[in-house]
Amino acid sequence: MFVGVGGLFATTGGILLKILPDSLSLAIGGSVGLVGLLLVAYGYLGITTAGRILSRWKADVLYRALQRAPGGCTIRILQTSIPDVTKLIGVLEEVLLRKNPLHVHLLLLDNEKAPAVLAARVQLRVEKADAHIQEVKANIDQFIALKQRVDAAWRESMSGATLDLQIRQYAFLPFGSVYQIGQELIVSGLFWNWTSSINGPMLVVSDKSSKTWTSFEQQFDTGWKSARTVYPKPAPGKGEGE
Repeated sequence: MFVGVGGLFATTGGILLKILPDSLSLAIGGSVGLVGLLLVAYGYLGITTAGRILSRWKADVLYRALQRAPGGCTIRILQTSIPDVTKLIGVLEEVLLRKNPLHVHLLLLDNEKAPAVLAARVQLRVEKADAHIQEVKANIDQFIALKQRVDAAWRESMSGATLDLQIRQYAFLPFGSVYQIGQELIVSGLFWNWTSSINGPMLVVSDKSSKTWTSFEQQFDTGWKSARTVYPKPAPGKGEGE
């Protein structure tokens, strides 16, 4: 029932976005479409029993989860590019320097192999593809710099241990971001045609036995396997994603 009604609302919202004047289309069509998407999530994924939906993105929810991350767990991030990367890296670095040997797997949009995907993603946005290209490159450089700082700190305090940082770039079309903190929490934001996911609602999933959790986890797993490895550089003869 919820899936059917949600699909109807989402379709109606899309039509309203096209036919209403610009002054009304986003407010009315976007709101109707959002209600539809949330009803689909409720009916198909059981999101309300597996976690919660916040009306807006609250970065502190993610940061608190990172600060509580169990030692040795894997932090997995899927994004087009990370707009608030400086704060995110600051929190990660603080956690890592407490001698918490986390693993970090970063999956960003492939600006080299999938320019058409990026162009489509930002077609209706104020920011253009070039801005995201620069942000993707900067994100990669910033995470590599994070590893270098952590490795230098660990050289003394953790007998030469190094941070397991892996970065890949994808060429598919995910519907939203994924931030997974081990088996503790997954948060996600929807990719809107008009703005970044951090300007919309946040889905917070905590029940790892739920269909919601496994759906998000499979979204990342499937994308990770197909993505192009950019760091560490793959050995000669190794295929992309190996």
